[in-house]
Amino acid sequence: MLFFAPSGNAQIYNYSYPSRQKITINGDLLGQCFSLATASYPGKTGLDKNKMNRSFNEGEFMDYLTIEPRSFDYKSGKEQELKRWILSNPDNSIDPFVLYQKSLELNNGNVWNTVLTIHQLLRSHARYYDHVRYINEGITEADSHNLFNKFIDIRGDLAERKDAFHGDHDGTWYRIWGVMLYRMLSEGNIDDLLGAKCILPQSTFGQKSLLDIIRTYRDARTSVEAVGAEWMKQMMGWPEKDKRKAEINLVGAKAAHSLLDTIERPDVYRAWRRDSLKVCRSRKYLQIQ
Repeated sequence: MLFFAPSGNAQIYNYSYPSRQKITINGDLLGQCFSLATASYPGKTGLDKNKMNRSFNEGEFMDYLTIEPRSFDYKSGKEQELKRWILSNPDNSIDPFVLYQKSLELNNGNVWNTVLTIHQLLRSHARYYDHVRYINEGITEADSHNLFNKFIDIRGDLAERKDAFHGDHDGTWYRIWGVMLYRMLSEGNIDDLLGAKCILPQSTFGQKSLLDIIRTYRDARTSVEAVGAEWMKQMMGWPEKDKRKAEINLVGAKAAHSLLDTIERPDVYRAWRRDSLKVCRSRKYLQIQ
């Protein structure tokens, strides 16, 4: 399998994963798998934005996610530990579910830092070559190649299939977590994700709680913006070969919605958890076409 480096310098990656058919990702099911991992964590889990390398500021975090060039990165401090674990695994073996599980363990149940750790590590390695838009951490082409070779193909239409396909293996892997962070950005800190503290009281809006209404709005906004941003690029003539970025963004939005919704509602969680561990381990959230 051949994959041309995104810098356009004619260097070639020899990734070991197969790429023979199109794969789509069920974002709702993927988010449920993340919630299962969270609910199965042996300690307390929470959403704490105050344990990063710099003080949390919503506007600055948006800049970290979207503004170019970047002058700083948010980090959890667990990125190198996660990298060592990734590199200790065989090529073509790590899927999103097990990656989330390991990051959750390293971050002591803090879901915010769990997703941040993955996003920061993967983005810095995916865009190692772009020293103008991203901070140079001394990551080499070999570092990037070795890291992403550990992950399974979650697209099935990668660039080594030549002219008819323009998938971005490494970009797709970090993009999902970035959209998840964007969706969770509007959530406040939650001390105990599986406890009563995080459930807002019932209101007078029919059968829906205030939490339902707020979440529905935030989910819709994230989905529209995640897809609309890529459509806008195409309308502006942006030189983008990968036409599935909007689809991948939507996976991240759906996964974040499902994660937040399920882990805070034990009744919903209990309804599907009986067989879900098998579903998650067998990667049923990946649908081969």
